[in-house]
Amino acid sequence: MGLFTKNKVKEEIKKIIEPDIQVMMLGSRRVGKTSILASMKREFNEVTKETKLVLTSDGNVTAINEASETMKAYFAKAHNPLDEIKLDDNATKSFVNYDLNIDIAGKKRAVRPKKIRFLDCPGEWIRDADSKPKEMGEAIEKSSVIIIAIDSVLMMEKDGLYNRQNNMLNVTEFIKKHMRPDELVNGHKMVLFVPLKCEKYYHQDKDADSKYYGKRMKELRDCVKDSYSELFAYLCNAENRKYFTVAIMPILTLGGIEFDHFKDADGSDNMEITSDSLVYSYCGKGEDVYKPMFCEQPLMYSLLYEQKKIDSDYYKNSFNNAGKKKMSAKLKEWYYEKHNLATDEEFNKELNNLMGNYKKNDNSYVEIVQNAIF
Repeated sequence: MGLFTKNKVKEEIKKIIEPDIQVMMLGSRRVGKTSILASMKREFNEVTKETKLVLTSDGNVTAINEASETMKAYFAKAHNPLDEIKLDDNATKSFVNYDLNIDIAGKKRAVRPKKIRFLDCPGEWIRDADSKPKEMGEAIEKSSVIIIAIDSVLMMEKDGLYNRQNNMLNVTEFIKKHMRPDELVNGHKMVLFVPLKCEKYYHQDKDADSKYYGKRMKELRDCVKDSYSELFAYLCNAENRKYFTVAIMPILTLGGIEFDHFKDADGSDNMEITSDSLVYSYCGKGEDVYKPMFCEQPLMYSLLYEQKKIDSDYYKNSFNNAGKKKMSAKLKEWYYEKHNLATDEEFNKELNNLMGNYKKNDNSYVEIVQNAIF
């Protein structure tokens, strides 16, 4: 095969299909991880509309599209403010990859776009991780970002009576056992605690007539730290703090629908809460519309976390030790410009502009617990 040996071909194919960033998503069954991705894609394109960056889906996107259509349908059907509604949640049964691509508008793809892979890991796999050591080991090694999806309703309501269903103990043991920085090649990770379905608590925080005004979202973040206290202690101890960047970022998955009450809950902590047990209602005051908020943040912070690596790779491949651009890089850029192909430099420029503006304008409830990025 000459220069194109079998191993070389395999290597080039791997470069095309492997992501630039892999994000592992952990959480209990039916917590709504697929819904996050659907709202994330929508919100990211809103945030980036002043840039040339475009986010598109790739490959296995049926579930994401279905989740998006389902969420929109809640608001499309006839309803009145404060009407009650039940939400449908489908559990993930096995590892599922969701690939999102970042392109430059008006530019052709060279080989492939920047690729972000979300690896949806169901609760059962967390609990039984030892039964699939090779697959789990590869997934952990490749993942730079870990998202822990948390059902805010189970955590906040009835003094956390049903909070155990957020699978805190299994998630904590999984990370402590399998994410030991000194045993991994890719030991540096960003761990994002992402409370979902925060609409009720967000609206209470914003309501000047509520006893929770100005403090409810802080209570929610404090509840996350209390619920996962053992995991926070592990991530932030003296040995690990240089490896783990840790943040809490609540999101509003739907915007116009919030939790109302439990149905047929007997008040015992061993009762299994299902989607049939959770009753939501449309928000009043004209806010009963599909309006997710802050859903782009896990993706934005994942990009921010990886931006240093992206920059490093670009300069490593494009400049020599004296700081002069390599001839190979100049030829590549000339070819890319001639054929209207997106260059690494353009990606870097757009990402840097986006990150600068985003951090400056960020008006959310993100709490950076520990920053090891730099």
